[in-house]
Amino acid sequence: MPRIECDLAVHNALIIDATGAEAFPGALFVKDKRIAAVHRGPAPEFSAARAIDAKGGAVLPGMTDGHWHPSYYNAKAIADLDILSPIEETMIHAVRHCQLMLECGFTMALCAGAHHRIDVALRNAVNAGEIPGPRMLAAGRDICCTAGLTDWNPGWWKLGLEGLTIIADGEDEIRKAVRLNVKETADVIKLFVSGEGASFNCNQYQLTCTRAELDAFVDEVHRRGRLASVHVRDRLGSRWCAEAGVDIINHATYADDQTLEIIQEKDLTLVPALGYIFGVFERGEQFGLDAAFRKASFAQEDRDSGCEVIRKARRLGIRVVTGGDYGFAWVPHGEYARDLKYLVDHMGFTPLEAIIAATRHGAELLRMAGDCGTLEAGKAADFLVVDGNPLEDISILADRRRLAYVFKDGEAVAHGAASAARS
Repeated sequence: MPRIECDLAVHNALIIDATGAEAFPGALFVKDKRIAAVHRGPAPEFSAARAIDAKGGAVLPGMTDGHWHPSYYNAKAIADLDILSPIEETMIHAVRHCQLMLECGFTMALCAGAHHRIDVALRNAVNAGEIPGPRMLAAGRDICCTAGLTDWNPGWWKLGLEGLTIIADGEDEIRKAVRLNVKETADVIKLFVSGEGASFNCNQYQLTCTRAELDAFVDEVHRRGRLASVHVRDRLGSRWCAEAGVDIINHATYADDQTLEIIQEKDLTLVPALGYIFGVFERGEQFGLDAAFRKASFAQEDRDSGCEVIRKARRLGIRVVTGGDYGFAWVPHGEYARDLKYLVDHMGFTPLEAIIAATRHGAELLRMAGDCGTLEAGKAADFLVVDGNPLEDISILADRRRLAYVFKDGEAVAHGAASAARS
C-alpha cells in the first residue's frame, strides 16, 4: 500500500463507523477537512502534519441532538421560557450552548423551538465561522392554537407571546404563522398538536388543534421546502401526524401499533425526547416536582409508555434520533449524551444502535447524510476520539473527560480535559 500523505492521522483506534458494520481496529486519515481514508488493521505507512495515538480508544462520528433548544436555559417554570427570559441574556446563554454542544461531542443539532429568531442568528453565525457550534438546522417560533400548551399567559395580563410562540387558529392563520417563520429563514417549523403533563390545563391526553389545521401546517411547510416538526403525545394526535407525513415526530408517547406502521412506511423520524421526563424522576424533587406532581402530571405513564413505543419502533426499524429536550433545570444543557444511555438502559437498544441513532440517523434527519454521520472516505472530518470503548459502557460518551478530542471539519474544537474543566 502506498504511503498516505495527510493532514491528520488517528491510529491505534477502535473504529465505530456507524454504517451498521461491527467495530474494528484501525486508523483514520484526514486531508483538506475531509476523511481521506478509514483503514482496517494496523496503520499503513503515513506522513501527517499531526498524528494522534488513540491508545485503543474509540473513534466515532460526531453525534446529533435532534431536539435542541439552545435558547432555553435553567427553566424551572413555564414563565422562565417567556416573560422571565430577556432576549439579551438569552442570546448570551445560547452562544455558550453552541460551544458546549461541541464540547459534549455533538457536531450536529436540529432545533426544536426558539426564542425570537435566535436559532437563525446562531445558525448563520456558526456557518459564517463567527462563533463555534454544531452544524444546525434552525427552528422558528413554535406555532400553537389558542389554549394550547404554550398559550399560558392569562388573558387579564394583556400579554402576547411575541418572543416564543405564534398563536394561530384555523387553516389560514396556521399558514400565515408558517410563512412568518419562512420569512425569518427557519429550517424547521414546529406545531403543538397535544398538551404536556406539566400543564394541568392542557395535558398530554388533549388534542389542541384540528386535523384540518395540522394538514394545512404540513402542506404549507412542505410547499416551502422546510421540515415539519410537531410536539405530540396522545394516541390520536400521533396517528394524525403520521398520516399527514410530519417529518419529525417528537415524543409520540402514546402512539399505537398502527401509527408506528405508518411511520415506518412513510420513513418518518421519531425523536422521543424522553430525557426531560427521566429528569423529572432523577432530579425533580429538588425543583418541586415531587410524587404529587408526578401523579398529577401522569409522568410515570409518559415515561413507561414512551419507552415501550420506542422499543416497538426499534423492532420495526424506524429511524429514532437522540435529543432529550435539555435546557430545563432538571435536564441541564451539557448532558445531551445521557440520551444514549436511556436508549440502552430503558428502550432495548444495543450500544451500537444507540450510537447509530445519534450519528447516522441524526445526519439523515438533518438531510446531511451525504456529508456527515458515518466515518467514510469523502465525508466531512467530524469525529470523536474517545478514551475507552462505548460499546462496552455507553455512559463513557456522557463524560466529557473521556472525550479526548472532538473534531469538526478536521479541526479540534474541544479537548476532553479542557472542556470538562470549564463546566
